[in-house]
Amino acid sequence: IVDEIHTEIDPPTILPAPGTYDNPIIVTLNKSGMRYTLDGTDPAETSPFLDIPLRISGPTEIRLKSDAMPTVYSFAYLIKGRALPMYKQAALWADGNTSPESITRTYHG
Repeated sequence: IVDEIHTEIDPPTILPAPGTYDNPIIVTLNKSGMRYTLDGTDPAETSPFLDIPLRISGPTEIRLKSDAMPTVYSFAYLIKGRALPMYKQAALWADGNTSPESITRTYHG
């Protein structure tokens, strides 16, 4: 029997940091080989790689995952004047990892 051991030496960093911004922003990732989604689902083998800067102009949750690791990273952004629809707020808060007071970074392992 072989047990797989997964270690995350250097988690991805996304800039600017997750949070609330007054105007649209451009986000970049410090790590290659990360697949992403913007629809709230975990990235799959068919998800695109985040290998170019991404423009964020409204409430967005970026989920990242490498094919080699099971960890899914979630980064949430809120652009002022553009509120999240209530069903998305409820989904973020219901997962237990995000509160209305602090929508920043959550780790799903």
